[in-house]
Amino acid sequence: MGLLDLPGPLLAWIDGLLSSVPSLLRLLLWGAAAGALSMWLYRAVSPQARIARSKQEQLEARRRLDAFDGELAEAWPLIRRLLRLSLGHVARVTGPAVLASLPVLFLLVWISTAYGHAFPSEPPPVRVVPEPLQAQWLPGSDHGPRIRVTDAGRKTLAEVPVTAPVPVIEKWHWWNALVGNPAGYLDRESPAERLEIALPRRQFVTAGPRWMRGWEVPFFASLLVVSLWLKRLLAIH
Repeated sequence: MGLLDLPGPLLAWIDGLLSSVPSLLRLLLWGAAAGALSMWLYRAVSPQARIARSKQEQLEARRRLDAFDGELAEAWPLIRRLLRLSLGHVARVTGPAVLASLPVLFLLVWISTAYGHAFPSEPPPVRVVPEPLQAQWLPGSDHGPRIRVTDAGRKTLAEVPVTAPVPVIEKWHWWNALVGNPAGYLDRESPAERLEIALPRRQFVTAGPRWMRGWEVPFFASLLVVSLWLKRLLAIH
């Protein structure tokens, strides 16, 4: 489990409480919650009064520069002031914006697995890297589905359990300290470096092109609508 996976068990528990709610509606609720929490956090940690003054100062500096009708050399003090105000504004909002994005990031890490793919009803194709090796999907048993890795002579080299519907299982990398693979990792001594599984993507929208039918569109649409609505409602700068 990586650092960004820590809220995962809590999110899964909450999602389980909502199991009677249709999946599409749950996605919309998760997107709305992410947008609301992110905007609330940004408003709480950002210096709203100072940001508002900064915007007004930038507007006034821009107006003065637009109205200036002299030589370029004489305009430099106005240009420097506008640049200083703009950079100061960026510095004031960057930290709060990064902090406010954390709830969305935590949710994305969890939801991409929880709502991304499903276990197949038929054995899916499995590609193994490096390619001289071969892989075969073994149907679920008491311990769930597995992938058998064999060499060119069909000798079994490993059997990898697939404990979560994720399309890639590979060896541990440093970034897995941040985002872990819920299906686990290949053994470091394994001749296989990576398994790519053609798992079916879950679909929540019944119309439109295929790329619109996954979890991403409803989640981000709800997040964006709620974020913009709260920004306007609460006059967040």
